[in-house]
Amino acid sequence: MSRRVRKLIAFRQKKRMETRTQSDADYSELYSIYMPKLNTQRAKSYTLVEENLNKYKVTQNGITYNWKTDYLEVVGIGIDNNLKEIVIPEEADFLGETLPINVMNCTSQAKKATSIYIGKNITSIPEEAFQNHTAVESLVFQEESQLKTIPKFAFYSCGSNSGKPLTVVLPDQLTTVEEQAFYGANITDLTVPASLQTVGEHAFTNNGSRPLSMLTFLGKAYNLSSFPFSIDSKTVVSAPLPYGSKFVDQIQKYNQDFNKKQMAEHLNVGPTGWATGVLSVRAQLPKLEDLTAYYPYKIDKEKNEIDLTTVSGVFDKENAFMVCVTPNTRVQFEVPDENVYSTSFHENLLKPATEDLSEVKDKIYVLGKYSDTEVAFMNYEADELPAGRCYLEKTDVNLAKALTFNFEDITEVTGINEVSAAKADNGRTYNLQGQMVKTPQKGQIYIVNGKKIIY
Repeated sequence: MSRRVRKLIAFRQKKRMETRTQSDADYSELYSIYMPKLNTQRAKSYTLVEENLNKYKVTQNGITYNWKTDYLEVVGIGIDNNLKEIVIPEEADFLGETLPINVMNCTSQAKKATSIYIGKNITSIPEEAFQNHTAVESLVFQEESQLKTIPKFAFYSCGSNSGKPLTVVLPDQLTTVEEQAFYGANITDLTVPASLQTVGEHAFTNNGSRPLSMLTFLGKAYNLSSFPFSIDSKTVVSAPLPYGSKFVDQIQKYNQDFNKKQMAEHLNVGPTGWATGVLSVRAQLPKLEDLTAYYPYKIDKEKNEIDLTTVSGVFDKENAFMVCVTPNTRVQFEVPDENVYSTSFHENLLKPATEDLSEVKDKIYVLGKYSDTEVAFMNYEADELPAGRCYLEKTDVNLAKALTFNFEDITEVTGINEVSAAKADNGRTYNLQGQMVKTPQKGQIYIVNGKKIIY
């Protein structure tokens, strides 16, 4: 170990052992200092390479880091090309300190690696970072990854010769995937996070040799290039589809059979049994026994209610709607015959957020839980509404914090005013939240043929 490295270690140990109040201390004449044996042994466990007085490197598990005072920078990976597992952790020890690993500033030489793990503190990687790592089978970004951009050719041809599909889960905060970032990578199942805003040309294509078998979009407000993904007639493209994309137009025109079988949109309904939705393609509401769709068309300011009407049939894209169904149900829409007319959404007050909306606090309503057993349109108390949500504009600042439902067309229900003791006929039976009930419970209140009854 050189004299300058020993001097740096001694200086750091001195600072830890003493509490100093003098900020302008002069250590220019310091050449030696006592170090405890334990710390001396710890320092010997590192491989240090001196470049100049203020720049030092450390190599651990095949990864070389450059010391940047308060963080570490990756400057070398698998120099000997024999590294099988590339692991960039979130932090590492350097001269007795634990420092975050924030930046990767090199291209990996570990071409024989079969897995890549990138820690959550990495905020940037260079172009061609892991290009031609053809044996890779697994690419893992640590949960809560701060990486927002994957640059050009970063994972070009990854896993192309592994003989197995490349498993990859993109970071939740990722906003940009540049052109050809994963070109030729052996990916068969890809989920596109809602955070992603821009996908460059041929970002996930592979010249048609290995098209995706599954492509899932978790959001809608994407800026997709004309040809960002490789698909064929067997690819299952899971809705909702993104808005305003030439790629979506290509999917819809692929062929009629593909549209009917693979392009059906779906809506996941949670534990309340209610959900709002908007379609990116024209679709047919499925005919499920317990499924009813609505849209709001009028607000009663005196009663703090909103009037709903039922809707069925074929919905045009970008028409916002509500559904009520058995809790935790996946409502799978169907692509209709082109000759079937679309249903009219006359005076529909529900609007889709086709992009992120800002400064909307106390200006809109969104569907939410009103009580343990009811949902309603609740005053929105956040500053931003993400794309893909549906909302009501607040027409009067004096409106209540919640608008409860008034059902107009559940077999001509316009309001619930009377209670009578009766038995249900052969018509549908609904609870007070508008949900269809197959097995009514004795002593409970239900709606049958527009009237409130007690079983």
